[in-house]
Amino acid sequence: MGSARSKVELSKSELRELVATSTFDESELLVLFDHFKAISASETDDGLIDLSEFSRALGLTKNLFSRRIFRLFDENGDGVINFKEFVIGLSIFSPKGSTADKEDFSFRFFDSDGDGYISREELDEVLRASISEHGQLAISEEQIEALLDSTFEEVDLNGDGRIDKAEYKLMLKKHKSILDQMTIGAQEGSEFSKIEIKTKKYSLK
Repeated sequence: MGSARSKVELSKSELRELVATSTFDESELLVLFDHFKAISASETDDGLIDLSEFSRALGLTKNLFSRRIFRLFDENGDGVINFKEFVIGLSIFSPKGSTADKEDFSFRFFDSDGDGYISREELDEVLRASISEHGQLAISEEQIEALLDSTFEEVDLNGDGRIDKAEYKLMLKKHKSILDQMTIGAQEGSEFSKIEIKTKKYSLK
């Protein structure tokens, strides 16, 4: 187990670079760096955030949702999140984050194999994980299949059995609440202030 705070440091040049490449100003980045140090030291004091630390800090269980969000933050795919990846990922959820970045992030959340399309199988996996998260929901196989059918009927405009980025973006224009769920709040006031990411557990509708 690590100490309460990591020994990782942030240089002035790194700070300037992150101001230029993220949606946060210098004071916001310093607050986020304090959060990052606490999170990265919560289990192993190595200056990096692993899946367990990430899930725990954001109040997520280690399930499909936390694994996919973690994968999207972990840009170089090395299994841990460094501070730059942490900041760039959170920038997307910032009120100042662009709609295009939010659209891309949410699309890649569904497109687990990264082939540029959302397949029926990929959507089915997310839908079933969402139902599992809400154990009180009693949904039959027939209802699941009907929901998948209706989603593809609406979104898969060219009828090729998969959803491409253009079709996905058109759907988002109709269902703006999906991107509205991608929000961030940084709560100050304690050493382990929680950074909250809210992602709606949805199908595509």
